[in-house]
Formats: sequence, C-alpha cells, structure tokens
Amino acid sequence: MSAAGRVPRISLGAWRRLTRVLIGFGIVGLGVAFLALVAMLVGVGRVNAFADRFGGDVGGISRTLDRTSDVIDAAATTAGSFGTTIDGTTRALGIVGGDIDSITPRLDSIADQTASINILGTNPFASVSVLFRDIATQLRDVRGQLTAIGASLATNRSALGANASSLADLSAETKRLAAQMNGATISASIDDLRLLVIIVLGIGALGAAVPAVGALVVGLWLRRALRLDRPAR
Repeated sequence: MSAAGRVPRISLGAWRRLTRVLIGFGIVGLGVAFLALVAMLVGVGRVNAFADRFGGDVGGISRTLDRTSDVIDAAATTAGSFGTTIDGTTRALGIVGGDIDSITPRLDSIADQTASINILGTNPFASVSVLFRDIATQLRDVRGQLTAIGASLATNRSALGANASSLADLSAETKRLAAQMNGATISASIDDLRLLVIIVLGIGALGAAVPAVGALVVGLWLRRALRLDRPAR
C-alpha cells in the first residue's frame, strides 16, 4: 500500500485518552439525566401540591363569582327600572309645566281685568288683582324650577342608562369567568401542566441518558479491550 493510502496508526495512549473521555462523558451525561429526572419529580410534586391547595378553593371562587354576577345583574336591573321611573317623572314634569304655561296668562288677564274695575273712583278689587299677579309670578318661578329639574333628570337618565349597560356587561363577563373557573376546567388545565412537565423534562432526561449510556458502554469496552491487548511482561 502506498504512503498516501495508508491509515495513520493511533497510539495506545490516544486510545486510552479516548477511553477516559468517553467514560467521563457517559458519567456526566448520566448525572445530567439524573438531575433532569429529579427536576421532573420535583416539578410534578409541586404541580400536585398546587392542585391540592388550589382545587379546594375552585368551587368557592366559582360560587363567589356567581353570586357577584347575580348582585351586579340585580344592580343593572334596578338602574334600568329607575331610569324608567325618571322617564315617567320627566314626562309628568313636562305636563305640569305645560299646564302652568297655560294658566299664567289667564291669571295675568284676570289681574288686569280686576285692576281695571273702577266703582265711584275706587277699585275694590285692587288687592285681588295684586294677589292674582303674585300667583302668576310664583307659578312662573315654579315653571323655571321644573324646567331645570327636568333637564337635570334627563342628564341623570343618560348617565344612569350608561351605568346600567356597563353593569349588564360586567355581569355577563363575571358569569363567563365563573363558568371558566369550574372544577373540571381547572383540573384539566392542571393535568395538562403536569403532562407538559413530564414530557419536557422526560425528553431532556432521555436525551442526556441515551448518548451518555452509549459513550459509557463504548468507553468501558475500549478500556477492557486495551487491557486484554496489553503485552505480558
């Protein structure tokens, strides 16, 4: 065989170093695999502890959310019904204001007519005229107050309607959250988390163990083979 095609000979010392490297790699890999298994056991234990600690509270949390949703829904209904009451009151105020608007001109007319009565140079109804005019003035003041109250009620009605809508939305969101917080859903989520921990750390342990075992087996085999090939003294 020519020198170019000749396979270089590996010295005995190089084989021994390779043996030590393979054995060392196998031991370290097995250590890593062992740590991954320990981490998996610890992780599963913590998930189980969390499930035990949190599982008993899930039912209470769900019931609390249901009651909270009922209270919010009742508040929304009350706000809506109170808005209906405000609408009725606003209409009633408008009717009263319209009646006042129709009465005050008549009172002014009566006051003018009574003030114009003259009997023998005197006006025996002068005090009555003043009384009718005062009544008309007071009714106009009442009319202005009713107008202001109606405007305030209309503004409050708009705000109350917005609050009722927001409360209804919040009640629906709380109901959905309560449905998501039921025991079956939480248990399924915890089971998925436990399975994820086992799969991830199990794959890590297996990925470290397989090449480590292979390297360790090859290293031990090489060391045994080198001992057998050692020339006798």
